[in-house]
Amino acid sequence: KRQEIDFSPFIFVLGTRIDNHDRWGTEVNPKVSFLYKVGKDLKLRASVGRAFRGPTLVKLYADNWRMGPYIVHANPDLEPEKSIGYQAGVEYKFSEKLLCKLSYFRNELKDLISYKIVKMGPPPWDMYWENVNKAMTQGVELSLATKIRNNLTAKFGYTFLDTEDKSTGKELTYRPEHKVSVEFGWIIPEIDLNLNLESEYIGRRYDSDYNRLGGYTIFNVALSKDIGKYTSVFARVDNILGKKNIPDEYDIDGAVFLFGIKGKF
Repeated sequence: KRQEIDFSPFIFVLGTRIDNHDRWGTEVNPKVSFLYKVGKDLKLRASVGRAFRGPTLVKLYADNWRMGPYIVHANPDLEPEKSIGYQAGVEYKFSEKLLCKLSYFRNELKDLISYKIVKMGPPPWDMYWENVNKAMTQGVELSLATKIRNNLTAKFGYTFLDTEDKSTGKELTYRPEHKVSVEFGWIIPEIDLNLNLESEYIGRRYDSDYNRLGGYTIFNVALSKDIGKYTSVFARVDNILGKKNIPDEYDIDGAVFLFGIKGKF
């Protein structure tokens, strides 16, 4: 359920999500959001809410199956993840061609659903689902969107993440402290061609043994062209540089080529 209360320039949104689970019963999770339109180009936002996430059937009961270099083990004793999240941010339109968003977030989590990898000898290695009793995540997100020229746009995103396993005082595993994304979009109307270039940097993080994993960068490119009112063709190459052997990303294993046709009916 969601209800919006408009006291312009103040807007409040009251929401409630109800989860009904055979095993864990009914969970009521309210959320309150606030928007203040300071002016035409400046907006302030804030929210607070509770969340509930039950473990999937795969994590509970699917045992001894292969996922990349891992043998995944079920954990029927997993508990649902519960959290309280806070967020505050500002949005400012510098001009018709530049929009900036900056926000701070914090989550207090109980029984965080995570995983542990045990490596003994060559792969396949063992992956176990587990709960982290109490944890915290907080950070800052920055996004910029700009129109460089009439047919050329760019987006930039940055996330700083601070985490803590409150039982050990250590950082949560497999969660990068820094993430950066850059995207360019170019439209060539004369030939109905769209070109997208994307890149994402994933920073250093800890594995299950608290060894520091190095950062990596992935580049993608995509082309699409309309060939009629209802049809378009596309081609995409993910991971152009063929990055592979990333310890915690089994599905990144060289370049991936995709071709296809899209139809609208």
